[in-house]
Amino acid sequence: MPLPDFTEVAKTTEVAPGDKKVVVVDGERYVLVNLDGEFAAILDECGHATGLLSKGKLEGDVIVCPRHFARYDLRTGTLVDGPLADDVPVCEVLVEEGTVYLKPPAELDAQKSDWR
Repeated sequence: MPLPDFTEVAKTTEVAPGDKKVVVVDGERYVLVNLDGEFAAILDECGHATGLLSKGKLEGDVIVCPRHFARYDLRTGTLVDGPLADDVPVCEVLVEEGTVYLKPPAELDAQKSDWR
């Protein structure tokens, strides 16, 4: 049984290692990524120019925005390289009995208002 504030978003079998899937929690889009059996989830919006990260390329534990090539660490949301950009919010991820659950960051609204 997942903890409070977590939402079921996928079965582990739905996202193969090295692949990604868009999921929606509380009206926000997130990119769920399988990092060789470890799952991570990041807001589907670049901190530079609001490009959809889900359309970007995965490079190990980094996702690359397709618009201006900003690169973000999928585990932390930290800008790794690219144009000046804010970090991107990430979700807490829980995997239990083959099901992936996400808990959006509590500070999401405040973080987004800084760069939207």
